[in-house]
Amino acid sequence: MNNIFNFAQKLTLIKETPVKSVDKPKVEYKESEVYTLEEASILLKCLELESDVPHWQIIIKLAITTGMRRSELFGLEFKHIDYDNGIVHFKQALTYTKEKGYQVHEIRKGNRTFNQRDIVLSKSLITPIKNLNTFVKKKEWLLKNCGWMESTISFWQTVQGNLLTRKH
Repeated sequence: MNNIFNFAQKLTLIKETPVKSVDKPKVEYKESEVYTLEEASILLKCLELESDVPHWQIIIKLAITTGMRRSELFGLEFKHIDYDNGIVHFKQALTYTKEKGYQVHEIRKGNRTFNQRDIVLSKSLITPIKNLNTFVKKKEWLLKNCGWMESTISFWQTVQGNLLTRKH
């Protein structure tokens, strides 16, 4: 609001900004809890026992090894992964609002809380991600050629059903 009234004052639409004496509310950010090394190790051992959920193995390993935010994980698409150099390019995030529901949007550079960034992947994740990509491409081909849907399956389609299916 301060910017609006300052702009109006600059245009001489008003003499003085009425919000000049109003203090901004202080926003307190709470620190996130993180897994200890022991907890992460137990989680990874348990994941290895679950052979039917390679997508969850990849998601959790990505979260642990890269520090990706939840919104970045669910905004990630296979095209954002540089397999040759082992790099993930964070270009977009998934967010939710009551008005618009779930939306994938581009991460704008310079935003205070999110930045487009690149992170090096663990070498142990590259092959499983490639395998998941192959699986998803086969599933996408089957779905399109059987007339079940007209959209592209995103990176985590195997996890969330149709939630992340984007119409083109």
